[in-house]
Amino acid sequence: MRTGLAAAVVLLAVAIVLAWQLAASAASGPEKPPGSMSLAIGGPSVVCNVAAASCGVLLGQEFTVTVSLDSLPLDPASQQPAAYAGLQTYVFYSGLTYKPTAVVADEIAWPESALPVRSPASPGGQERFVVHGDVTGTSPPLPPSSHTGAVLSLTLTCASEEAAFDIALLPYDPIARPLGAGVRPLDAETGELGATVAAPATGQRTLDLDGDGATPAETVDVADAWRVVCSPPTPTPPPNLPDLFVANMRIVPEIGGGCDLASTPLGIRVFVGNFGTADAGPFAVEVNGVQQSVDAGLALGDRVSLWFSGYLFGENTAIADAKLQVTESDEENNALTAFLAVPTLPLPCTPTPVPAVVGDVDCNGGVNSIDAALVLQLGAGLVDSLACEENADVNESGAVDAIDAALILQLVAGLIALLPV
Repeated sequence: MRTGLAAAVVLLAVAIVLAWQLAASAASGPEKPPGSMSLAIGGPSVVCNVAAASCGVLLGQEFTVTVSLDSLPLDPASQQPAAYAGLQTYVFYSGLTYKPTAVVADEIAWPESALPVRSPASPGGQERFVVHGDVTGTSPPLPPSSHTGAVLSLTLTCASEEAAFDIALLPYDPIARPLGAGVRPLDAETGELGATVAAPATGQRTLDLDGDGATPAETVDVADAWRVVCSPPTPTPPPNLPDLFVANMRIVPEIGGGCDLASTPLGIRVFVGNFGTADAGPFAVEVNGVQQSVDAGLALGDRVSLWFSGYLFGENTAIADAKLQVTESDEENNALTAFLAVPTLPLPCTPTPVPAVVGDVDCNGGVNSIDAALVLQLGAGLVDSLACEENADVNESGAVDAIDAALILQLVAGLIALLPV
């Protein structure tokens, strides 16, 4: 009878492990490939549906299109993220009106910009596309850049009559589109530009690239694409919207343990709150030009804290929703700039020993089904060791196996009173 119960509990534990792994995989989501670039639409009259990659804009209203480099390209030799010294973008905006700045540098958001160019050089705004290029210097050795985030910001104007338009980021193609979106890695030894690495395509769109109705539209690869619907205002009140803002930030160590403070680097911990009237979807937080993603979003009334390594001795700036992914009730309260006090770290100390708990293999001070799942993973070879492996042999048999996992689950379920048995 005892053997049958143990087998049943082991099967239950295996199911728990599999469900846990599947949930973790689903939560993490697919990673973007190296060198990915994306578009974001924003502005006071813009309401976007991120899932549908579609935005509504009032007739005749201006809005912004931001191009971001989401991840670094790979070095061809090491296959590791590489510094780069050049980038280029190709934004197709169809029948919308582009409002160029007098100075092309004003459209570049890349911090390392040194030689920005634009094609057409003097656009009239009706060309249906615009190309930008930039490098970090004028002659080698060129300074390296590891910036990710916004690199370009354009202003477009919606049509005066109701219609829908495509905005697309077209990737580099050496034959069809040599000015397409991509980055140019830096040769670490010579400081010279490498060959252009195209922004990875995420799909295809059929686009009327030349605006000539007499010729058919083309199906082309796109690094990212959005549909903008120009429409009149509706008489109904706007939907409930989130309102993200930086509630506070301060310089602190990354780890909060008292005895580890002296060896922990200082950085900025930012607290972002949502006090609008709806939950917020995924968004990015930026501190001094460095971004982190809050992929789970933020529920109404909740706060989230993020830690960024390093700080500035002058003003430090934090921005909630740095990629303009969330449509908010107030788009003007997302940034906080302040001089921050640098704390003095305490002297090192000897940590107070934590008493061993039989069955607590992850050292969290308690015993639960996760401990049983970890014991099974160790036995299956999915992990090489446990944080508190000395607590795993709960039946003191001299081996850590599925019987130990079954006994831990029996303890959690209240079938036995204590361990070891």
